[in-house]
Amino acid sequence: MICYEAYSIMPKDTPEVQRFLLSPIPLSFQTWLDYAFKILAACIFISTMWYGLPVARKELKVFFWCGIGYLADYFIIYNDPFAKIHVGSWTIPISYTLFMVLILIIVVGFSFYKLWR
Repeated sequence: MICYEAYSIMPKDTPEVQRFLLSPIPLSFQTWLDYAFKILAACIFISTMWYGLPVARKELKVFFWCGIGYLADYFIIYNDPFAKIHVGSWTIPISYTLFMVLILIIVVGFSFYKLWR
């Protein structure tokens, strides 16, 4: 819970500036810190779960490392797509988030498959 309230100790009147290495989106320091701590809190929660659930340790480690990658992606490009694929009238954004979601869907699918066998 400390992570969720860390942003409240920061001054609220900070100007919005570019805080990301490869993204021009301006954010205040308080907003930038709030989102970063929420991702970090999720990673900490997942890391504590893998000690309590030895049956799902491998899967939770994949979730943890995907979360750490998501945090790194947030600090560098603010989770923006780095490419787009045009298929007919559709545009599919290619980003770390897309790869992370696909990996996690595969991990959850294999986990359910192992349970049902």
